Formats: sequence, C-alpha cells, structure tokens
Amino acid sequence: MHILVIDDDIVFARAIAGCLRDGGDACDLIFNAAEALYRSATQRYDAILLGLDLEKSDCLALLGDLSRALCDEWVFVLTRSPDPALRVELLDAGADGCLTKPLEPVELRLRVRALIRRSTRHAADIRETGEVRLDLRARMVSRAGRPVALTPSEYELLCVLVSKRGEVVSREDAYGQLSPGGSPSRSNVVEVHVAGIRRKLGRELIETRRGAGYIVGV
Repeated sequence: MHILVIDDDIVFARAIAGCLRDGGDACDLIFNAAEALYRSATQRYDAILLGLDLEKSDCLALLGDLSRALCDEWVFVLTRSPDPALRVELLDAGADGCLTKPLEPVELRLRVRALIRRSTRHAADIRETGEVRLDLRARMVSRAGRPVALTPSEYELLCVLVSKRGEVVSREDAYGQLSPGGSPSRSNVVEVHVAGIRRKLGRELIETRRGAGYIVGV
C-alpha cells in the first residue's frame, strides 16, 4: 500500500513511517496541514493517517477538505483523546476510523490493514447500477434508497444480470441459473421474471437485445 502520514509529532510520525516501510508499504511523511492537502490532491494514496496533534480546528478543516477531494482513499485519525464525542465529530467530518495514541507502530500497521481489508470485503458485496443498489450479503435490493421486495427468482435473475453488467446474458444462460438442468424451449419463466423486475425497478434497468438476450448497462 501507499500511505500518507500527516502528523506534527515528528518522532511518532517517523516511527510509524519506518514500521510501514519495514512491512513493505510505501510511506510519505507530512508535518503540516497545508502541505498535506496539496500532497493528497497531487498523489494517489491507499490510506491517509492523520494525527490529531495538529490543532483540532486544523484537523477538522483538513478532514472536510480531504473528504471532498478524495475518491477511494481511507482516512484514519490518530488521537490521544478517549472522548467519544470527539470521535463522533471526527467521523462526521469524514474520517473512516479513529485510533487512540499511544499505539505501537506495528499494531497501528496491522489495525489499518485489517480495517481496510474488512471495508473492502464489505464493498465487494455491494452492486450498484443507476438508482438500483444490490446488497449481496443482506440479500436486499433498493431503488433510490427505498427497499424493493423481489421474489427469490427475480432476485437470483437480477444477481446474474448485474454480475455480468455490460454483457449480454442469453435467455438460455439466464434460465440455466434459475432452473439448472431444465429446458428453456417451452418456458417463458425468464420473460416473466424480467417483466417483474422491470415493474419494480424500472424498465430502463434491463434492456432486451432481440435474438441475443438481456443486458444491464454500465
């Protein structure tokens, strides 16, 4: 991973950086908020560690700026305060997690990796296309933030189409997912379920490619 450490506690920041580098990660060090915002805007990082030894107002302002400017980077705040109210304030300002100092650099490295691994695994269970959101772990579907109830067969068919988003899924392949070993030649089960999904989630979600099959756009 490529990690940016922002902390005006120079000794602690250098200890963290050394541990991260020993663990095989690339690491950049910044000791003030102004340079941190410039560096994060011009360089892509996997994670940012932000020390709260910076003035609180600077830290909150920097968090807000980072949350507006960043795309996929994880931002973890390192603070000496055990105050739950402060943690809420930091999370609300855009932090992905808070870790309490003092913290051994090795433990910090392992905790950050675990948090990113867990979050990435959860993100992999989410599929989105337009206003439709499919949560594979919870087996829930929503449209524009509102839960939508699908039948089990409609849900399975939607999973197939969304997992192959941008690709045409033939009627035969779709039927095979719904009724393994069956013959689609005399059944309109796929058409029925496609119609049900369109009625609940919008006609524009699934496009029919005549003579080829169905496709969910990118």
